[in-house]
Amino acid sequence: MPLATPEDLLARKRAALVHDLIADDGVALSPAEVRRHPALLAALGDAEAAIRAALAAGKRYLPAEIDALPTESRALLVRIACDLAAAFLMERNPARDPDETVRARELAERWLGQLRDGSAALPGSEAEGAGLPTVNGPTALDYDRLNLLPDRVRNYFPARHGRLPTDRR
Repeated sequence: MPLATPEDLLARKRAALVHDLIADDGVALSPAEVRRHPALLAALGDAEAAIRAALAAGKRYLPAEIDALPTESRALLVRIACDLAAAFLMERNPARDPDETVRARELAERWLGQLRDGSAALPGSEAEGAGLPTVNGPTALDYDRLNLLPDRVRNYFPARHGRLPTDRR
């Protein structure tokens, strides 16, 4: 299943903009022709390949995990794919405003960079909690309630706070 479809792109970008980006020689296209246009499908495919390559490079998401993401996580990937596809279409049409092309590309690349380096994670994925430390030891209260031999013979052993290294008191 592709990450983004032509309908996703048209829902996130103005239809007139998409039409202008794929229409060669100013020929008017019907909405059905826009959805089936090879340039549009190629841009969406290129965007998906770029996303999968970035996520694989970060070694945080397996291809099976990407395909099994819940809807809210897929929505972010669809947004990134649509932004990338629009940037690819803008690069295809050099008459467009180059600053607009750069902004669209930078936005998508910023998201991909955050997903790649781990500063952002897709909700509902296993990478969402990856890298965070886990604490699975006794609490201070549990430690104080231990009935240890040094605590029972206080006159023989030093006090508990005196047994810790000096830099950890």
